[in-house]
Amino acid sequence: MSDQKNINFNFGFTECPSCQHKMDSMTKTINIPNFGETIIFTLICSNCGYKTSDLFPVQDKEPKRYILAYSNSKQLIHKIIRSSSCIIKIPELGISIEPSQAAEGYITNLEGLLQKIKTITLGLIKILTSEKKINNALALIQKIDTAIDGNFIFTLILEDPKGNSAIIKEFEDESLQEEPF
Repeated sequence: MSDQKNINFNFGFTECPSCQHKMDSMTKTINIPNFGETIIFTLICSNCGYKTSDLFPVQDKEPKRYILAYSNSKQLIHKIIRSSSCIIKIPELGISIEPSQAAEGYITNLEGLLQKIKTITLGLIKILTSEKKINNALALIQKIDTAIDGNFIFTLILEDPKGNSAIIKEFEDESLQEEPF
């Protein structure tokens, strides 16, 4: 990613949902290869560390669906651009991440996405009370680790009605499909 511009705006008083202190806001404009100029909007609380962000392409985009048939660990470097309006699905893992008020936009790679899901699942284990649910969560973590090692085949689907999300391949990969949504 190149051509980054930091632009700070004062959006007035924005209260932290965690500690109710005033949050700092920042926007950064970046040019993402094969995606275009994008504004990253971030709110950060200097008191408690709460952070939220979202992505907004400068140009209007059509609704899109990206489908990646994952079959080997080389694909872990493909970039994932997820806006807050994006639905992420991995049917083989029983994962469906829906947009919500707390949804964040972020840029990562496929391995980073899998690690994020693993971290959230590890956090959930601490509050689960059912042994069956704990075992299901542990099985999911094991499948994620197996996938990262390249030994579990799955399908990653991104669906964004606003077209603000994408899978950007880092090398020629016939297993990535892009279609209208």
